[in-house]
Amino acid sequence: MVTPARSQSEGPLLEEEKEGVSSSSSLLGYDFPLPTVVLIKIFDVLPVEGMLNCRLVCQEWNSVIHAADLLDIKSCFVVDGRREDSAESTKCNEYMDTSSSKNYLWSHLKLRRVVARHCTWLFRQIETSSTENFTGNVTTLELLNSTLNWAQILQLLIDFENLTHFYDKQDIYCWDYATFNTGIEEDEVIPDTASFQQLRNSERLSTPSRLRVVRIHRSQLIECTTYLKILQLRFHSLSQLEIHTDQNFAPQRGNLFYTHLGHLLAKVGGTLRTLCFPYKLVCPSYDFRTTDEHRIFREFLNFITENEWVQRIRLPVLEELSLQYGVIPMEGNELVEKLAPFLIESCKNLRNFYCGYIHLEGGMEASLLRFLNLITSPTRVRFGLFMNDAVGLPQLPIEIQQAIKSWSVCTFRDFAKELGEFLPNLSTEIFPELKEFQYFCKNHTFRSFNFQDLIYSFSRLTHINLVDHNARLETRHSSEALATIEDPDMQNIIQKLPGLISLQIIGNMTFLTDQGLTGCSGEACQRMLKSREFVVSEDKVGVPLSHLQDLKSLVLRGLGIKVTDVSARLAFQRMPFLTKLHLCGAHQVSSEARVALTQMYNVTRGCDVQF
Repeated sequence: MVTPARSQSEGPLLEEEKEGVSSSSSLLGYDFPLPTVVLIKIFDVLPVEGMLNCRLVCQEWNSVIHAADLLDIKSCFVVDGRREDSAESTKCNEYMDTSSSKNYLWSHLKLRRVVARHCTWLFRQIETSSTENFTGNVTTLELLNSTLNWAQILQLLIDFENLTHFYDKQDIYCWDYATFNTGIEEDEVIPDTASFQQLRNSERLSTPSRLRVVRIHRSQLIECTTYLKILQLRFHSLSQLEIHTDQNFAPQRGNLFYTHLGHLLAKVGGTLRTLCFPYKLVCPSYDFRTTDEHRIFREFLNFITENEWVQRIRLPVLEELSLQYGVIPMEGNELVEKLAPFLIESCKNLRNFYCGYIHLEGGMEASLLRFLNLITSPTRVRFGLFMNDAVGLPQLPIEIQQAIKSWSVCTFRDFAKELGEFLPNLSTEIFPELKEFQYFCKNHTFRSFNFQDLIYSFSRLTHINLVDHNARLETRHSSEALATIEDPDMQNIIQKLPGLISLQIIGNMTFLTDQGLTGCSGEACQRMLKSREFVVSEDKVGVPLSHLQDLKSLVLRGLGIKVTDVSARLAFQRMPFLTKLHLCGAHQVSSEARVALTQMYNVTRGCDVQF
């Protein structure tokens, strides 16, 4: 049976909410609580019969759907394009025809892996719906790995007039390293179609928008630039803007992006509280100066100086600013001369400033100290630190160590350096504020991630991203990657880093077993696999991965044949915030266990589950 799930963004139930929940339950005659948010998903393998607590086509629910106490219940409607393979959107149309609840209570619309043809039913529903409040009730719209055209996106932003939150997120894995080293090719200009022009010239654009939060995660910078153009049309009350792009981009593309960003900031400066752009997954070559990598941040500093952002742009209520770049070589006093004046004059209410990833060479730490001294309280300054095997880490004063929030290490040369060579005092507690760590390797002599020292030194980590490039050559039973992740390593992570929010490991996990993921002994795992009775035994030797209760994203690529149904059944139980679960490799998880795991998360929480 599918159980309803409360939206993560709303937190735990308050006392007054609990009272409202029980009154709704008694009204329905059910003895189980009904949360104030019900998650709906119509495209999955589960049948709809008997789902008394999910608003679908269930007769028991439809008979009371118009009860007064239920009319205020908000719901999230999730459409998964992988379950709708019909060009006519047959399943969606059938749902709208047979369900008496229809779209009455939709407040959150989530479109996952949807293409243009999957949305014809939605636009038809908007045009013909007899429910006047349909478009007015939807306040959150999410596009997850979806590919709609620009006219459709703009139309949705216009039609849902009370929209306050909009997300467009796409997943990109750092697997083809040549792409990151050489930069992307010149991509095509987005066609300015007649329908798009018609929407741009629409009178409805003159109506102020309620949109407050926008998060764009697109791989191509030109797509992010197009979103900036769209937001300039009528969305002038933004309080939070995140623009993330995952690939390299040429400096001329950056200038176009910054131009439209400046136009938008001039319009939303009075309301914007959080600004973050334009994150890139760090994976340059060891000699990153041979690419456009090192010029991107300098182009930004030159742009804001030449275009007089200090005089033109005012962000009086901005509290958080995050400048996330691939690599920022610290040369001269560019931060002091070009960035500091903008922060001091234009962002006078700034509370948190983050800049990454900086590449420190000998003597450059002095300019960083000057910058820290200029940006005084109440602004809290944090940096991301980049290191490679060409240059080591200079001696950093305590002021800089306390400002390091993220650390990225890349090793690409013929003879791999261990973490202890990058950081001689690795086995001691350093970088007290470090929250994010990522490590990239691309050679055949790399042998260890040094988990024990790593976890001891950085006990407050919340984000870990470990990538061994050699693991891409894996076969069903073996991998060329010499650095292995085994049961003790995984148990170290689970037991000693309880605050983890994101964990991604791309590497050789051939020797990782059910014991490392579930905490059950190897003998107990074998017994459960043979009997097909998956119950946690008393002879536990560790803790399950579900011990990481704050975990939102888990990606394990490179699993071996020793990971079986035992892990699928026991390792991921009751993880309330998990929204992304990718298990890839030669694991021996049966189709039955995959369905069970999908039912556990994909249906009830909208989690993106992939095998």
